[in-house]
Amino acid sequence: PGVKARLAAVILQAYGDPALALRVLRPVAEDPASSSRVSMYQGILLEAQGNPAEAGICYERATLRQPEESSPWWKLAQLAFARDPAEARRILEQTRERFPNQIAVLELLANARLQTGDVRGAVELFRMLAPQLMEQPDTEPLLRFFLQYAVAALRDGDPLEAADALARAMKSNPALLGVFTVEAMRTREPEVVSNACVTVESLRADFPDEIAVHINLGLLQFSSKQYPAALASFREAEEIHEAGAENPPPLSAGFYYRYGAAAEQVKDFALAEAKLRRSAQLDPASPDPLNHLAYMWAEQGVRLDEALPLSEKTLRLEPLNPAYLDTRGWIHFRAGRFDAAVTDLLMAATIMPDDATILEHLGDALRGAGRLVDAEDAYRMAAEFEDENIDSVRKKLDEVRAELAKPVEPPPAEPPTN
Repeated sequence: PGVKARLAAVILQAYGDPALALRVLRPVAEDPASSSRVSMYQGILLEAQGNPAEAGICYERATLRQPEESSPWWKLAQLAFARDPAEARRILEQTRERFPNQIAVLELLANARLQTGDVRGAVELFRMLAPQLMEQPDTEPLLRFFLQYAVAALRDGDPLEAADALARAMKSNPALLGVFTVEAMRTREPEVVSNACVTVESLRADFPDEIAVHINLGLLQFSSKQYPAALASFREAEEIHEAGAENPPPLSAGFYYRYGAAAEQVKDFALAEAKLRRSAQLDPASPDPLNHLAYMWAEQGVRLDEALPLSEKTLRLEPLNPAYLDTRGWIHFRAGRFDAAVTDLLMAATIMPDDATILEHLGDALRGAGRLVDAEDAYRMAAEFEDENIDSVRKKLDEVRAELAKPVEPPPAEPPTN
């Protein structure tokens, strides 16, 4: 069996023929006297060929051949992880009982606990392993370990522990901060995003000139509606960028878009316009900055003659985008063109029927056009989906119902004719 296994390895190395190598290995692996390594090798080849089911059988066979080896158990759990983290966790919890000190097993178990919602259990394992790994040479798996530790600590409610782990992950790869930011925002939990702001804020001392720290902090602050702080973070990022190399390449269009949006939220409309136009200049294919600028003017009821062509341009790029239709409809409404507003807003609501803002705008336009019954329906539907602006929507709904309840006065009688 050993000779055939080595022969399969030679075939694969010399000719790159995994199918031939598997044909050589198959009878050897099925021999009860063969080593678990043969089954492991067979499983790895099958997995590489996209056959996880047969690979799993090989790994299971390897666990039976040599139960004292941890690697087959680890591979079996790793294979299960993609399809069922709960099953992977079950395998890993059993494997930990056999091999309580295997770092690879414990690390994968920590991730399995995190994926299955046992955040506290995941943090305990990450915390136990971190001192052993802290001084090891940087590798991508090691940095990913500290990134996952940071995410787990954040979700467990300890932003400073998350900062310590994240600082270690960023030691050789600052780009991992962006992954942390995405993971925090993906939770859609305000407390988690707010804690992430604390985490990234604390990294400023260790990475004072790392522009990614300021950009990601601004993104998190914007997401948690800390708009003045977000604007300050974006401004600091821009200053660091401009103080760097002579004639530095521009920051991304996405950066300037968020920068402009933050400026709008604190009512610095001139700065918002400048940054949104910069974003549009850097990425002419993206309609979002122009749409945002047009909508900003529509909200204020100013520069509507400039807002309309910007909105028209976005709709030439994406004619059925409901947000862009909403913007043009809102411009028409602000300009008193109620019928045109209804046309755009009705189309936007048809495409996105559960958007409270579009429905409220549609109600406003219908009301302006004198279609009170339809306006009542639009406001009622908006109230079903609205959270933040619910009082305003209900007030409009009550006003329309009050108008509809007024008795209709008969038309004046025509004077008698002789």
